[in-house]
Amino acid sequence: MNYLNTITACAMSILLPVSAVQADTPTPSTQHGISATSIPQNHFGIGLDLSNSPSLYKAQDNDHAANIHLKYRGQKFNMGRDSMSYKFLDKNKFQLEALLKSETRGYEASSAKALAGLSDRDESLDLGFRAGYKTTYGLLSLDATQDVSNTHKGHEADLRFGPDFYNETPSAQKKLALGVVAGLKWQSKEVVDYYYGVKSSEATASRAAYQGNAATTPYIGLDGKMNLSKKLSLSSSVLYMDRPDEISKSPLVDNDHNIQINAGLTYWFH
Repeated sequence: MNYLNTITACAMSILLPVSAVQADTPTPSTQHGISATSIPQNHFGIGLDLSNSPSLYKAQDNDHAANIHLKYRGQKFNMGRDSMSYKFLDKNKFQLEALLKSETRGYEASSAKALAGLSDRDESLDLGFRAGYKTTYGLLSLDATQDVSNTHKGHEADLRFGPDFYNETPSAQKKLALGVVAGLKWQSKEVVDYYYGVKSSEATASRAAYQGNAATTPYIGLDGKMNLSKKLSLSSSVLYMDRPDEISKSPLVDNDHNIQINAGLTYWFH
């Protein structure tokens, strides 16, 4: 099941109320030392993303995918390609958000002969929070989520330092923002076993049974954003992920690392 559609549907049901509230809320001249013009003020847009869609699975080749999605930037509510969040605490340099997200991962067994005999591995819908600490050089954040779709029933955590998740907003200034991204992503045993494990009933002469364990994946990369005009913004990112033994030793996995490349163009309506 594609839970990105679910995220979009949920978001649309609350976009209008949030827009109305923010439109009627007076804008202070400054907030925590930030000028009012730099604070997100109810921006809605549509984005086109192009990705190399790297796959760790042996039976699947890297693909190039295009994705059209909605974006929203507000003082409290934000939405991107694969997540949406609601900020209920923003004091000094600290912030805390409720978080709902769904990553594009897994496979359909019918997509390749080498996957015959395996069950499908579906995307999950994950709910949790994001805690952040704002510094001069970027945002130090921690995501902690739990599967609420009954897909893998596991937990995940992501400790990250880099540019703010929602720093792509419309602006009349043609400015470029480039930053380093680095972090550690932890996945519980249930997550790793679901996506990379092989059940006894799925094992064959060429595919041994495998039970996954909790794993921590380090990553590093670059994130860039640029305003082309008041209505158009460009985003791009390159991320290198070093997969640990708990994942790379699975008989389903072909590589112990992968490089994710993404480029996006957003048209902002307001």
